[in-house]
Amino acid sequence: MKTQNYISKQMTIILLIFFPLLVGMSSCKKDKTLDVDITKFEWVLQEINTWSETYKPEKKEYFRENAFVLNFDTDTTFSLNTSVNYAGGKYKMETKGKILIVAYGESSSVGVADTKEQELNQNLINVFKEVTEYKVVGKTLVFKGRKGEIEFKKK
Repeated sequence: MKTQNYISKQMTIILLIFFPLLVGMSSCKKDKTLDVDITKFEWVLQEINTWSETYKPEKKEYFRENAFVLNFDTDTTFSLNTSVNYAGGKYKMETKGKILIVAYGESSSVGVADTKEQELNQNLINVFKEVTEYKVVGKTLVFKGRKGEIEFKKK
């Protein structure tokens, strides 16, 4: 009887010590943004949310090759073509999770976009040049800024 009582107390102590540790370890989720170097991947546009409207690329192919694909070309420049034009700019990323788009715009006008594409192109430029932070969730990269959010998926 004494042995059973002793074992019961030991088990209670073990549970009281290890259960909170296990719960604590499983509930502490590490911010994956800090683990992913977003500049090493190509990212395909999924949607633009301007706080009042949501825009999504609807076609598989556009006039411009690599339309709506974000590439970090160097540690200060990126390319993100619209549906018809070459586009890109400069950025600064001093800490992970924070980004400053220094410049972004279309560099040539050679193609013609329909009205929906023009809205998508213009909102991409307007929202992306105002982003200030980003996070990575799985294979999704979300930029957030004053004018909205832009979601990309790893290519």
